[in-house]
Amino acid sequence: MRKLVTCVAIAALPAGAVAAPQAAPGPTYVAMAVPGLSIASHQDLTIEAIDITVSLDSMTYSYRFGNTGTAPLTLAASVSLPSLKPSESEHRTYRIAAGNPENFVGLSIKADDKPVNAKAIAHAFALDVERTEEIKALNLPLVPFGPEIDSALKGLSADALGRLTRLGLISPPDEQNMPRTANWTLNVTYAWDQVLAPDKTTTISMTFKPVSGNFELNADTVGVLDDLKEDACMGEQVVKTLRAKAAKSPMPVTEFSISIVNPTRWVPTPSPTVTVQKPKPDTVVALCATNVKTYPSQVTAKILDDEDSEELSVLLIGAAPQDSR
Repeated sequence: MRKLVTCVAIAALPAGAVAAPQAAPGPTYVAMAVPGLSIASHQDLTIEAIDITVSLDSMTYSYRFGNTGTAPLTLAASVSLPSLKPSESEHRTYRIAAGNPENFVGLSIKADDKPVNAKAIAHAFALDVERTEEIKALNLPLVPFGPEIDSALKGLSADALGRLTRLGLISPPDEQNMPRTANWTLNVTYAWDQVLAPDKTTTISMTFKPVSGNFELNADTVGVLDDLKEDACMGEQVVKTLRAKAAKSPMPVTEFSISIVNPTRWVPTPSPTVTVQKPKPDTVVALCATNVKTYPSQVTAKILDDEDSEELSVLLIGAAPQDSR
């Protein structure tokens, strides 16, 4: 369902609506949503508010929970990282810390500003079969792409490569003698038991480095604005202004994908609020929201309920993150 916003500097943007234009040589980073918190439903559990804060290099989901009972309430809780699998294009990759397979987004979880003692659970699957132990037995990195795994595969014996090929874990040899590539999916989940005190609000926050995407808006790629105008309801005046700017000087575009899945299945959940930090006053923010308010340093809005969507896309036009991973 298309949702309009009223501010000329903001555009509605359904999740996944933007296809990056043909990129210049070099990697194109792909946006992925980090799933939000999941917590067991209970008759005494209430969800008072969900707040999401977005900046170029950090994202925070905050949940305020209540316990209407008279005794402490202990509920199972978890946070899953986005699944990692090799891209079909060598020019498309993810902005992550590949050297840390159990926390490649720098996730930090806190309850009332105190660190949560969550257990990290990592599983690698190929052909829907768990193969974590087989990968670890060969001392291979769990992240299935990047220079670390590419180098590790080159150092394996022919017998080891043959076994991994038969298990569906790597690509088979070809006539061009191309380097072998990993072919598994890595899933990581953090799990813990959360205690909620009675008659008290407990705030659980998860902060991480967003897996953002990017492309350059320039004279050759400016045609993507026509898609935004039609598919994302970007206003004609905003499109006209951006088109003129891009024709004169390239503009970076950063895309974020936000998880908007409810933390529970059976407990009523309020609509999340989102705050997007603007690196510069002239940065254009595009997102699908209502009750939008714009300021020189940020944009605030309310995310509408949409049972058909699990993610919300946010664009920052004219801003790019600093690659420090």
